[in-house]
Amino acid sequence: MVKKDQTAFASLSSIIRYLKKRISTDSGSTDEELIRLESDSELITISTLHASKGLEYPVVFVPFLWDNFESSNSGGIRFTEYHNEENKLCIDLSKNPNEDIVEKSREEVLADSLRLNYVAFTRPKCACYVPFVKYSSKGQGIVKSPFLASVVDPGVVLDRRMKSDDKLNLLEENLKKLSSFEHISYLSSSKSLESDIPKDKKESEILQEELRTSNLGRNNLFDFKRILSFSSISSDHSKTDEFKDYDEFELSVSEDSLESKEAPERSKLNFPKGADTGNLLHYILEDIRFTESSDIDSVITEKMSSLNFDNSWKQVLVEWINQILSHQLFPGFKIGDLREENLIKEMEFHFPVNDVSLKGLLSIIREADEIDLNKEIVLSGFMKGFIDLIFRFENKYYILD
Repeated sequence: MVKKDQTAFASLSSIIRYLKKRISTDSGSTDEELIRLESDSELITISTLHASKGLEYPVVFVPFLWDNFESSNSGGIRFTEYHNEENKLCIDLSKNPNEDIVEKSREEVLADSLRLNYVAFTRPKCACYVPFVKYSSKGQGIVKSPFLASVVDPGVVLDRRMKSDDKLNLLEENLKKLSSFEHISYLSSSKSLESDIPKDKKESEILQEELRTSNLGRNNLFDFKRILSFSSISSDHSKTDEFKDYDEFELSVSEDSLESKEAPERSKLNFPKGADTGNLLHYILEDIRFTESSDIDSVITEKMSSLNFDNSWKQVLVEWINQILSHQLFPGFKIGDLREENLIKEMEFHFPVNDVSLKGLLSIIREADEIDLNKEIVLSGFMKGFIDLIFRFENKYYILD
C-alpha cells in the first residue's frame, strides 16, 4: 500500500478506487507483493516522526533534534498561531503581535515538538540513538532545540534572557546525570575530533583539503558506485538487485515427451517453468533440515501456499526433494547426510569492485559467444550475491550451486 502510494496515488479517492478493485477481483498477492513483504522487514525505514506514530522498530536513529524549534516563516505570510483561554485556535496576522500572544505561541510550538520527541524515543524495541551537534550561533542552534527542552527543561529553551553558554552548560550537566542510569549512555566525539586536527593547521584548512565535493559532468552523471549482482550485470547493466537473484528454473525437455499425451503424468519434467519455481525450490531447500525427512511435507505445503502453487503438484515436489537429498556427493555420502552444524544455506556476500571491466568479468563466468557488449563498461561499488550452499565434509569446505 505504501509502495503504491509513492508511485501512483494522488488523493484519497484514488486509494479507495484501488482498494475496491482489489476486493472485487478477489485475487491473491502478486509475486512482487510477496517478495516485498518478505524483504521489507530487513530494510532501513526512513520516516517522519508523524508517520512513525504507532509503529515499532528494532533500532531507531533520530537526527536533527538539535534544530531550532521556531520556524521563521520566511518567504511566506507571517502569522502567529495560538490557542486562547477557551482553547480555540487563533491566528494573529499583525506584523507586531502582542508579546503575550507570541510567548503563548512559542510555548505551544515547543510543546508540540516535545510530544514528537516522545514519539521518537518510544519507537525502538532495543536501542535509540540521538546524535546532536552542540553548537550555538547568534542564539540559534541547540539552545533553541526540542532536544535541549527534553534533556533540561522547556523553560530554559523559552528563556530569552538566559545566555547561550549557560544553556550549553546545563545541557552538558544533565546529559552526564542521565548517563548515570543503567540504560542511558552519553558519548562525546569532541576529543577525538580535536585530536585529528594538526596544531599547525586551522580547521578551515583541513576542511578545504579533505572535504571536497566531486564535479560531475554530463558524461559521468550516472558514474557512481552501486550495489551489483551477477544477474544484473549479465542482463540489464543499469539496475541493481533488490532481492536474492535466484536462477530462473528451466528444464530442457525432449520434444518427444511433449507431443503425444493429452494429460501427461505430472513430473518434474513438466513442472511449471519460470522464476516462481526457482524461488519455490530455493525456499524449500532453505527451510528443511536435510537429515529430517519428516520436515519435508509441512515445508512444501507452506511454501506452495505462499507462492500460490496448485496443491496437485505437491507429491511431485515431495519426490523431487527426496531425489535431491538422496543424490550422492561422494561415494557413500549424500546431500541428506549433511547435518545443520556442517552447512550454511544462502550465505550473503559483498565484495568491493573498483574500476573493474564488465567485459573482463563476464569473460570469467561466460562463454565468449555469450558476451554481447557494444561498449566498454566499468563497474564500481560492491558485488552482492548469495551462495546456495556451503558445507563441510572430512575437514574440507565445498560450495554447491
